[in-house]
Amino acid sequence: MLKFFINRISVENAYLDEKEDACCALGELAGNAGSIFFPYLEQSFGVVLEMANYPTPGVKKTALVAVGNMCICVHKANTQNASEEINTVLTNMLQSVVRRILEIVQEDTDRTVVMTAIDTLYEMLEKIGRPVLDVQGATGAILARMKEAFTNKLSCQDEDTLEDDDQQAEFDGMLIESAGDVLPAMAKLLGGDIFLPFFRSFLVDLLKRLKETSSVAEKSFAVGTLAETLLACGQVSVNFVDQLYPLFMKMIRDEDEEVRSNSIFAIGVLMANSGDKLLLHYTQVLKTLFAILNKEGNPRVIDNICAATCRMITTHKSALPLEQVCMLDYFLNFKMY
Repeated sequence: MLKFFINRISVENAYLDEKEDACCALGELAGNAGSIFFPYLEQSFGVVLEMANYPTPGVKKTALVAVGNMCICVHKANTQNASEEINTVLTNMLQSVVRRILEIVQEDTDRTVVMTAIDTLYEMLEKIGRPVLDVQGATGAILARMKEAFTNKLSCQDEDTLEDDDQQAEFDGMLIESAGDVLPAMAKLLGGDIFLPFFRSFLVDLLKRLKETSSVAEKSFAVGTLAETLLACGQVSVNFVDQLYPLFMKMIRDEDEEVRSNSIFAIGVLMANSGDKLLLHYTQVLKTLFAILNKEGNPRVIDNICAATCRMITTHKSALPLEQVCMLDYFLNFKMY
């Protein structure tokens, strides 16, 4: 209990500001200077990584972003001019950073610090890719921590908190959104076949956020995450057609524009990755999309209707009345003007 209160003591002074500024500057230099920064990399990395253990959230967050940028910097250099030496440096850096990030996600009690750790991990997965998962035990640990975030089992999601309920709910929502970004990144790196059993597990948590009583933010996040993850999984998405097709078809008529837009994107991705399983539904989906288009005024929704139609044409053009689809361009020009 004493640790709980100590971790919530906030101290602000110029000394701490200097630490944050120094970490930030080193991270920016590494991210923008490239190989020119290499002579200073080893010393800078060691000092900044140590700051990721600092007791104040501001310093800790800035240090996490900085060491992530340093890893990305070394990866870029290794991509442009590969060498055994650079690869060894990158491997050692990733071993330290990935493990530290996962420790913070699991153990830190400050939600904003954990969000920064997850966001840094996501940036590394996106910009470095497979080498991040080559860290021993990283794949299982990353997915385990994200599952804990979805099920409110991280230390920072402990109910014993001094924050008011509204603030706690807002931070929890932001934290889960950060964790949601990691899912499609992991699916893309692992491949759909390997990610499939993990996706089944996360699907349960995402569907809970698509109930009638769920908030607009929850619905938008859940259907958007499902769509991006299905896209990354590719053809194995056919395994979820029976469960997701009726849900997406219902949600494309949602009153909220963002939910509607994400749902239309999702139905397009599902149709494109369902093989022949939804072949008999192509005409109905097209009619529904065009009916929405007839009333729609939001440019993002219209764009996703066009994208979904294009995905359907690319996948099974013989299943669509192309002479009607070809009227889409004329209709859009008329609608825009």
